[in-house]
Amino acid sequence: MASSSDLETLIKVTYSRGVERFGDLHLDRETYSNRIRSIVLEHLGRSPQPSVVRSFVAGLNASELYLTTACANQAREFASSDQPNRHHELSRLAWKVFSSRYKGFIGELARLAFGHGGAPEDLTDRMLDYLLLPDGSRTSRISVYDGRSSLHTWLRVVIRSASVQMQDPQPSGVTGTHASSPDKPVPAKIGQLLVENSYGVRLADVLTAAFRELAPKERLILLWQHRDRLPQEKVAELFGMDRFRAQRFLERTRLKLDNKVVAILTKHGMSTSSIRDSLEDIAENFGDVISMLVQ
Repeated sequence: MASSSDLETLIKVTYSRGVERFGDLHLDRETYSNRIRSIVLEHLGRSPQPSVVRSFVAGLNASELYLTTACANQAREFASSDQPNRHHELSRLAWKVFSSRYKGFIGELARLAFGHGGAPEDLTDRMLDYLLLPDGSRTSRISVYDGRSSLHTWLRVVIRSASVQMQDPQPSGVTGTHASSPDKPVPAKIGQLLVENSYGVRLADVLTAAFRELAPKERLILLWQHRDRLPQEKVAELFGMDRFRAQRFLERTRLKLDNKVVAILTKHGMSTSSIRDSLEDIAENFGDVISMLVQ
């Protein structure tokens, strides 16, 4: 790894920018420098050209990395001692700064990803704990942030992933009369989707099973668009895309979901015409079924 004075100067400059932006978080520069170097080693290998290293480091979101490194450092100290002391209280400042700067954003992401079932404040605190507190291996998830993307983008990805893990549905499958009914009253217009047809299949169960087979990001865009009724501009913002790309992604996801529905119905021996009719019924009532059955 390059160890030129130019790189040391760049690390010093980025460290100073972190202090300027977030204040003195009691993170020594050596720890920060070691974190930068570990990221360089991971992504560029052991013998990159000095110019490549300098360009790579210059492209990092280094001030945000300063904040998250301070948070991760505090998490390690928290995990290694049962007795808090003054140093712990000082290093806890990083968590306070992180919470004050990003709590609102994290709360909005968590509310959308988890739905509206819980108290927003409790949900936000839960996600902050998830990010900052040490896990079973005595490391915090915030320590994974490497500065190659903005912290906002990284948080979007992590919270989306956390919501899927914490709300992981039961193993997928299509059931008949033994399928559990939704807790909410069923509007008359989607009643046909909840009734077992002549093939012994409820279309609502088919749609739910197909939904569970989608990737986490695909599930989330359907929930945000159809359950939370977010404007396309907001969905695009949360995914870090422009509106056109978000719309194309939504269209591809709907097509993928339809294909999975067709595959399930085909396994149940349904005729082509019956499958076509079923897709029309699902399309007509899609938003209501997703809102009611996928919680």
